[in-house]
Amino acid sequence: MDTRVLGAIAMICAPAMLGFLLGGGDNALSTGIASMVFVAGWICSNVGMERMRATGTGTWGRTALLIQLVGLVLAFIFGFIEATALLDGNNIVFAVTDLAWPLSMLWMLVVGVTVIRAKRLSGWQRFVPVLCLF
Repeated sequence: MDTRVLGAIAMICAPAMLGFLLGGGDNALSTGIASMVFVAGWICSNVGMERMRATGTGTWGRTALLIQLVGLVLAFIFGFIEATALLDGNNIVFAVTDLAWPLSMLWMLVVGVTVIRAKRLSGWQRFVPVLCLF
């Protein structure tokens, strides 16, 4: 898949959490689906950054994106678990995947700083991964 297509998918999926922020968080099914859509877009962004070598060509840049991808997959699984109510809050899988969401957000700061330091993207584009946290 082309990096432009990945970027377009990411932009389309990004507003999925808006419904949650506007009060849709009471329904686990809609929250889980919105979470999965949002994270799917985020995964597309992650794959696009990897293809563009946005974090550089060294081991650290590749590792930072790999760690982010693992966290995003776990966060996606949590969205599925939440939407389907397969597991309750006392299950360890529920707890680990639930923790993946905020940790992925925090790790995005590391990825963003890595992109800025790698200087592989030009101009304002270097700062987009950090700005997506706000």
